[in-house]
Amino acid sequence: MTRILITGASGHLGSVVARHASAAGHDVHGTQGSPGGAWHQLDVSRRQAVLDLFAAVGPDVVIHTAAGRRMDDVAVIAHGTGHVAEAARKNGARLVHVSTDAVFAGNRGPYDESAAPCPVNAYGRAKALAEEHLSPDDLLVRISLVLGGGSKHERLVHDPAAVHYTDALRSPAHVEDLAEALVALAGTGLSGVVHLAGADDLSRYEVARLIAERDGLDPDAVKGEVAAQPYPTDTRLRSTRWPVLRGAREFLRRP
Repeated sequence: MTRILITGASGHLGSVVARHASAAGHDVHGTQGSPGGAWHQLDVSRRQAVLDLFAAVGPDVVIHTAAGRRMDDVAVIAHGTGHVAEAARKNGARLVHVSTDAVFAGNRGPYDESAAPCPVNAYGRAKALAEEHLSPDDLLVRISLVLGGGSKHERLVHDPAAVHYTDALRSPAHVEDLAEALVALAGTGLSGVVHLAGADDLSRYEVARLIAERDGLDPDAVKGEVAAQPYPTDTRLRSTRWPVLRGAREFLRRP
């Protein structure tokens, strides 16, 4: 049995990763806002707290999904990743770090695993800084737009005032597929960079229309506009090291 520590296990992606890891028979520990059972309170921006938790739990693998409450929270996103990476090395744990397509400028997509980060906004810069803390033995997994499970992107479609960018191209994937892939990747010997991408390249506006149609709303009522710059527009991902995941046109199809 593998002992897996999941940071951010109370979050949208982290909670689904925890469920998949548990279903696969692993000994799962997760961090969230309040302790209890195999759940642990942790602020990853506090280095000693991270080191102490790793020493207490003794994980074989850590899947780092914690992302902070603010998109520009360098203390959590970047420095926190550094603390997690340091603790993983000190304890001999395999590190699977979840990053994002936002580390790319979006001016020459699609991007495969050989592409170098070139962020243009605060979130992308914080996530790119986080990636710099990883060693060649760690596994860095970049993902695109996360859908399913009542994601914030889906909830936004139900806001009639919301605007969706017509030129923001992504490779969206379902949270269940991403979680399953992350747990599987944790059990491999892969290191370096892996991209997890859905099969369909769609703009945020196109995604919003698909969600509206699935949910019985009028897709023609979805508002679209061109993104204000600087903004990472075309950040489609290409994977050369892992199978392509289900496309949004498939999993957003109305039953």
